[in-house]
Amino acid sequence: MPLITIHTAQRLTNAQKENLKCGLGRIITIIPEKEERMLMVDIGDQHDIYFRGKKCESAAFVEVRVKGRIDLQIKSEVTEAVFELLKQQAGIENDEAYLCFLEFENWGSRGILK
Repeated sequence: MPLITIHTAQRLTNAQKENLKCGLGRIITIIPEKEERMLMVDIGDQHDIYFRGKKCESAAFVEVRVKGRIDLQIKSEVTEAVFELLKQQAGIENDEAYLCFLEFENWGSRGILK
């Protein structure tokens, strides 16, 4: 079960959140063996985000968590797609967004460790 978390400084409408969720569902399929039906999305808006000592009015931090390792080229494709989605759906420019990947060897679900 991949998890994508987005924290934004600005307020998002329900429509923007839905569009982000749908877009992330398409983007996750760039990663081999990952599907939207297994994706969990956490979108949090109106976060107090500070960068370089100043409060940001428009910013986003994205985490992509997956079980296993992802090839660097695939990470690059996912990153570009997420940044474009943020720009299209929330008006967040590339220089206002950051993304990281967290890869785990083990992942628990359905009451067991996998």
